[in-house]
Amino acid sequence: MKLKLDQSFITDNTLECEKDCYFLKTAQNMNFASDALEKGVKIIDVEECKKLLKIDENIKIIGITGTNGKTTTAAAIYSILLDLGFKCGLCGTRGAFINDEQIDEKSLTTSPILKTLEYLQLATQKKCDFFIMEVSSHALVQNRIEGLKFAAKIFTNITQDHLDFHGNFENYKAAKELFFTDESL
Repeated sequence: MKLKLDQSFITDNTLECEKDCYFLKTAQNMNFASDALEKGVKIIDVEECKKLLKIDENIKIIGITGTNGKTTTAAAIYSILLDLGFKCGLCGTRGAFINDEQIDEKSLTTSPILKTLEYLQLATQKKCDFFIMEVSSHALVQNRIEGLKFAAKIFTNITQDHLDFHGNFENYKAAKELFFTDESL
């Protein structure tokens, strides 16, 4: 994925790297950073990326995790905030929305971090007060929300699910707990 800037772009994929672009180094792609350097790019982290994209640090990010109810809870919060007159964004299973307009189709429950940063950039441009997002256990284990600062974290419930990915229920619970114990998220 590429996010365009005035004179360059940001990517998290070394195959897209070109001289003088920015490579967003994450926990998922850190092993490829040396490949990016060889192509003459500038390596940045999530904080630097937020600055380049001019993301408003005052947008309150609300994250929702749980086995069931993430989509319903996120949609309810989004709808209530809109009804109260706030400007807000939402991303999750049903797609991405800003101020009641769909900006992206259905995709992963929790997008890769560069896509989420693109949504936050759009939310900034649309003067959003809040950004609500679903946070899956897969995303937590894969660090797809690294560098985001949450104003609120909501846990809906937990039942046995996604054991094909996590291996067992204990690993699944540990994945959900990451959302509340790792403040670097």
